[in-house]
Amino acid sequence: MSGYRGAEPTTVREVREWASDFVERHGWLAFAGLTALIWALPLMAWAGGVDFNPQAWWALYAAGPLFVIWLVLVTRARRWQPAASERRLDLSAMTRAERFWRLGLFLCLTGLLGWLSAVLTVDWGLLGPGLATGAAGAYLLAGLAVGLPLALLALAAVCWRGGERAFKQRISERASE
Repeated sequence: MSGYRGAEPTTVREVREWASDFVERHGWLAFAGLTALIWALPLMAWAGGVDFNPQAWWALYAAGPLFVIWLVLVTRARRWQPAASERRLDLSAMTRAERFWRLGLFLCLTGLLGWLSAVLTVDWGLLGPGLATGAAGAYLLAGLAVGLPLALLALAAVCWRGGERAFKQRISERASE
């Protein structure tokens, strides 16, 4: 480890030290996932606002170069070789059960993001008259809008616990060898 422990990295050297420390502590996959927010957030802003505001296209124009910057950052970070240790998100060291639970968690969180994007871009004013008249379709849609995220959160919690159990089992098996 390089030993960077400052409050905010301000120079290129400090950013490299911070990134290297992050990869050392959490692994390359966690670094790639966290830094993907560089381009994913503007892309989500574009997707959520393009129907309502023509200026949302600027978010897409910003996401393109940021994606290229992210690719360069991740390919350079891939060259950093952290010391061998057990990390939760080390795909090469994961057991089959651990990959299963982590994939389930990823799918649940992706579903929640998709639900959030859908809920934020729908005109819910159209649902009111249907609920007022007692239309079954309106109640079904409202029930799904509330029930789906609750079900995804519950399933994500189950997948998180299963992944943690599988990780602890992998650690205990490696320690007993």
